[in-house]
Amino acid sequence: MPIDPVWESFRRHPARHVAADAFVYLKGDPAQSVYLLRSGLVKISVVWRDGRELIVRLARPGELFGQASLGAAEYGEHARTLEPCEIVEIPAANLVAQIARDPGAVAAVFKEFALRLREARQTVEGLAFASTMERLCLVLGKLANELGQPDGPAVLIPHYIRQEDVARMTGARREVVSGLLNRLREKGVIGYSRKASLRVHRGALGRFVQSLLKRSASR
Repeated sequence: MPIDPVWESFRRHPARHVAADAFVYLKGDPAQSVYLLRSGLVKISVVWRDGRELIVRLARPGELFGQASLGAAEYGEHARTLEPCEIVEIPAANLVAQIARDPGAVAAVFKEFALRLREARQTVEGLAFASTMERLCLVLGKLANELGQPDGPAVLIPHYIRQEDVARMTGARREVVSGLLNRLREKGVIGYSRKASLRVHRGALGRFVQSLLKRSASR
């Protein structure tokens, strides 16, 4: 994903290499920086009162994360690497100075906030109104759209995303999601490559979702 020109100057700053499955920050840590992802994937998640984790976003190369807590004393979510990453840390004061210098940065920040708010609203609506299978299909479609690469009639997601993380994106238990993924594989909606990468057949996924919606409407 290309980096917004407003943040291009930050891309030239030194990046640190962060191993897979490492926390960049935890909820409650002092919110002193915003981060620009050069490479890899970062999970942004919140923890429910019962201790379950919900992944609300996967930050991709070229994207900022941590900006939701800009101006707050503490981060309101966790950020954890899904795979080895290169991350540029931008002190909040530097970002504010950039905004003050560049009027385009104000629009870019509001655009970024609006996008993240829309994602959060869609996540909440899915949890409130959709069945677990419907939510899982939405997650698979989003992964295919955001990370997928053409692979014959399907789309290959060239990242190792564990079932546990798919479950956390869906807002369901891992064993439940595992069973639903097996059903989708039996129906030809998804498959796995030899390297365990997920393959999504968009056409089959769309038809399956339509069948779910028709079934729900008939009840």
